[in-house]
Amino acid sequence: MQLRRIAYYFIALFGLAVNLVSLIVAGEFTPSVILHYRSEFSPFVIAVRLTVIFLFALVGYLLLRYDRLLTAHKQAAEQLVREKERAQNYLDIAGTMIAVVDPDEKITLINQRGCELLGYHQEELMGKNWFDTLVPEAIRGEVRAVFGKLMAGDVALAEHYENPLITKDNQQRLIEFHNTILTDSDGQIVGTLFSGNDITEQKQAEEALRESEERYRSLTNDVLDSSGVGIFILDADFKVVWINRALERYFGLDRDQIIGKDKRKLVRENIKSIFEDPDRFARTVFATYNDNTYVENFECHVLAGDGREERWLEHWSQPIRSGLYAGGRIEHYTDITDRKQAEEQLSLQKALLEAQAEASIDGILVVDQDGQIISYNERFVEMWHIPQEVMDSESDEIVLQYVRDQLADPDEFMARVQYLYEYKDETSRDEITLLDGRTFDRYSAPVRGPAGEYFGRVWYFRDMSESRRLWDELNHQLVRDPLTGVYNRRYFNETILQEIKRADRYGHHVSFIMGDIDDLKAVNDNCGHLVGDQILQGTAHALQQASRAADIVIRYGGDEFLVIMPETNADQARAAVERFQQAFSEWLDQQVQAGTISPDLASSVGLSMGVACYEPGTDVAVEEVLAQADAAMYRAKRAKRTQRATA
Repeated sequence: MQLRRIAYYFIALFGLAVNLVSLIVAGEFTPSVILHYRSEFSPFVIAVRLTVIFLFALVGYLLLRYDRLLTAHKQAAEQLVREKERAQNYLDIAGTMIAVVDPDEKITLINQRGCELLGYHQEELMGKNWFDTLVPEAIRGEVRAVFGKLMAGDVALAEHYENPLITKDNQQRLIEFHNTILTDSDGQIVGTLFSGNDITEQKQAEEALRESEERYRSLTNDVLDSSGVGIFILDADFKVVWINRALERYFGLDRDQIIGKDKRKLVRENIKSIFEDPDRFARTVFATYNDNTYVENFECHVLAGDGREERWLEHWSQPIRSGLYAGGRIEHYTDITDRKQAEEQLSLQKALLEAQAEASIDGILVVDQDGQIISYNERFVEMWHIPQEVMDSESDEIVLQYVRDQLADPDEFMARVQYLYEYKDETSRDEITLLDGRTFDRYSAPVRGPAGEYFGRVWYFRDMSESRRLWDELNHQLVRDPLTGVYNRRYFNETILQEIKRADRYGHHVSFIMGDIDDLKAVNDNCGHLVGDQILQGTAHALQQASRAADIVIRYGGDEFLVIMPETNADQARAAVERFQQAFSEWLDQQVQAGTISPDLASSVGLSMGVACYEPGTDVAVEEVLAQADAAMYRAKRAKRTQRATA
């Protein structure tokens, strides 16, 4: 700039110099001319010369003036650039998005924050359509229409509003906008200046807070206030922050009157007196306030009074360790009246059951699902002679080991026990025999709750030894002839069909030998019924002695005997008849030798026998076979009489 100014001065001086040189060269410029110029030059020449000088001076002046104006303009342009850069810097460091949109919806300005928010570089947005690029399609038409009316001056500017913008990665961000209309010097609208803050997270937080508040209101109003558990919430000074309706009902209190009150004072003046043991209640609760570091749990009995019912409550409280009421305490009061009544009823039932168990003739053992003994009565211990230290172990396995050593068949016993433990729904009843000859009836069933849940198994043991003896004796009397001891007609009726079925199944013969004592009526008439009974007993004895283990000897009638011989054909049966008659004769000889029967009586008594055989697979009835044996027996009897008559 200084060089340009010097050049301008040089041009002006150069003009003057040229003018003077031209005068000197022409010989028109001398010192005398300078002193006497008025007399030497014509006015016209002087005027021309002066004009030239003036023009050169004017050119120099104008050049200098232009230089100054050019310098000032350049300085102004540089200042404008600096101001624009400064303004852009201000826009870029602003914490909000700033953008300008012209009437053609083109983005003419957007700051760095706006670019960062939307995920674009500045050159990607400049000149782009604001609505097509950034406004979601769902609201684009509506927002564009409003903008058009705004640019036309048809609607007033909404200085504050919210709407979403689409980022480069197609995410939506909710922006809170503040708008300003831009006008030129003539007042014409030339665009809109947007400034916006991203409130997406704020709105999400507000929505989360609203939902949290709604949940809290629902928790307090819909859940806690409708809960059947009474609740006290205390702050760090143990003042009542909140109680629910159940607590009001249990304690007979009014929530509005006690919120903000000191709980310790309330206990002393209003609360402890409602309990059966007021001092214990106050002492226990105050201890939690003095050392608010532990969980407390106890039961308390509320007495009936003004505005409250008698009930049992379970107190459960713990310190509040975090949040708004950290350092305070929360107390729960659960109504356990039904449980206490049930416990009392259960205690009564348990006492009755224990009394019944102890009075029972059965030994009773109850085992849980893990094999631990729950209960037993003294009769169980007595029956199995179990030492107390074994029962004190409460282990079913140890007791079983002690029991099995007393059993005639311990393996079968244990197998049944394991089966019932495996199949929990099974019930069982059987008899077990002990080494000492006793017989126990064993019954077992699962123990289940009201809902069907499995709790374990109960075992009943009843000593059936005497009952078994009496039963065997009775059964013996029912199926045995009381005089001779052999089976009677009743036993025959019960077993004959089984023998026939067995013969049919296996294809075996069954032989029937019908026997009759000869002249027994004469013996009874002449010698008396005692002698007759002696003959009947001797006959039964002889038949049993000569029969096989599988044979069945039956007193079929007064003086008739029947021998059933399974798996025996007719020939084998006839051979057996000879054994039976030989055995009877030997018995008579023994009686004669013993002097209990006279020789004459012995010679007059005989045993006539007839044989019939059942063929397997035939349709012949048992009655018909028996009739055949009976007929054969009478034929043998008649043959004896004929033989005697001809002798």
